[in-house]
Amino acid sequence: MLRGFVREFTCACVLALAACAAPAKRDTATFRLVGYVGHEAQAQRIAVEKLGALNYAFAHVDAGRVTLDPAAPAQLARLVALKSRNRHLKILLSIGGWGADGFSDAALTGDARTKFADSAAEVLAQNHLDGLDVDWEYPGFADAGIRARPEDERNFTLLLQTLRARFDRLAIEQHRRDDPYLITAALADREFVSHIELERVGAVLDWINLMTYDFHGSLTKTTGHHSALHRSATSAPDERSVDAAVAQYLAAGVPAEKLVVGVPFYGKAFLDVQPENRGLDEPFSGQDPVSVRLLRERIVQEHRRGATVLLSTHVMANAEEMCQHVVMIHQGRKVLDEAMAALRRQFDPRTIHFEPLDENATASSLSAVGGVERVETLHGSYRITLLPGTDPAAMMSRLASAVAPARIELARLTLEDVFVRIVAEGSHGKAASDALRASVTAGSEGVLA
Repeated sequence: MLRGFVREFTCACVLALAACAAPAKRDTATFRLVGYVGHEAQAQRIAVEKLGALNYAFAHVDAGRVTLDPAAPAQLARLVALKSRNRHLKILLSIGGWGADGFSDAALTGDARTKFADSAAEVLAQNHLDGLDVDWEYPGFADAGIRARPEDERNFTLLLQTLRARFDRLAIEQHRRDDPYLITAALADREFVSHIELERVGAVLDWINLMTYDFHGSLTKTTGHHSALHRSATSAPDERSVDAAVAQYLAAGVPAEKLVVGVPFYGKAFLDVQPENRGLDEPFSGQDPVSVRLLRERIVQEHRRGATVLLSTHVMANAEEMCQHVVMIHQGRKVLDEAMAALRRQFDPRTIHFEPLDENATASSLSAVGGVERVETLHGSYRITLLPGTDPAAMMSRLASAVAPARIELARLTLEDVFVRIVAEGSHGKAASDALRASVTAGSEGVLA
């Protein structure tokens, strides 16, 4: 999958195409190198002399229209300026990413497709871009929590055809008949394209960015190269590989010159692997306590060595414990980018966690203390909510006088609190993002209920 946020160019997925048998109609290059960048990438550091195209990730589908984050136009301008170092460079806008919703609705009807295409053309023209990279993950699949329909299979083709017709008109409007706008797509392999008309889609697209990575990881049973060119001699017959992915597209009728192979600039680590076969195609541990400790120790070792470690995880407690900085992605958008030290300083001044020294102590003794709004029992401890305006420091002293505490503290912000708050605000997450940013930057006054 393409992540919802690409921090630096070197963390992005760079895609290469080997020499082609025949040139594409809209692009005569026999070798193509494409990079993905985010809004925080340092444009001047990108070796654009070696690239054929640069994709900015990500734009979003909002109410059926192509939209940009506030920081995007400035970064796009910096990327477009890189053409002064490479006149053949193409700058494309990548839209979507894992968990990005809105595509199924945007492709559902003719009017919806026209609305989407018109908004895409407007964004391209306003920002002097060369094309659109569509990253719908995936038509017909709701695995990422997005809306999916059986009609997605046909509608995806129709959406791309509508984009092609609109972009051809845009080329005339912008006086670039000899430099037509590009349409590409980031697509995976195997079952993830089972609801895509590959041959028809391939006829519309200028090229396809194959997501030939993440073949092995937390969702697989054994170790393996997560972007293997070929399957190993000891792997399962149905093992995923770059070779198998390309063969799937060729068999579906997609021209070889339109396939761009994905190369990840990151690796995968596996814990508690037996030494047989040098650890290849062997079972590995999940997130058991021993493995978590081993992972934590390795991260600490690498950090002391001076390395920067990027940990991608859905286990928020691990991120809280091991990371110095946290970036959170929700529905394809970055909604949090904050140092853990700053997050740990956040607390809810109306909530106190109380663990009594005497296990026979009752909640009624705490409820009787003036200033307490309610007391909730939590497996041998209590969550105490204070009345608005109550001084939490004075209350902790009064509670300790009423019931001897083994532990008493203000409730601190956790990444789980952040996630629940964002999800509760709805699928798009923009209101949650704004509220969350306000909470995190408000110091001790920030409250996440």
